[in-house]
Amino acid sequence: MNAILEELDDARSNRDALAAVAVFSRPEHAPSGTAFMYNGNRAIVVLDKDDLDDAALRLALMWARWVVRRA
Repeated sequence: MNAILEELDDARSNRDALAAVAVFSRPEHAPSGTAFMYNGNRAIVVLDKDDLDDAALRLALMWARWVVRRA
């Protein structure tokens, strides 16, 4: 979990962004057991390439917009 959070921090910093979202293609590849989770201004989402239910991804994008607007 710490490795992906550090990677998100680096990506956010490199792009001068206010939020960062990591997308995993399978639940077993994600460091969390949920489809969407956030930690501060970083989020992790699973878009299962076999299921393609994009609800969690849409939630992550709405969350990221909220984080940016909140700032």
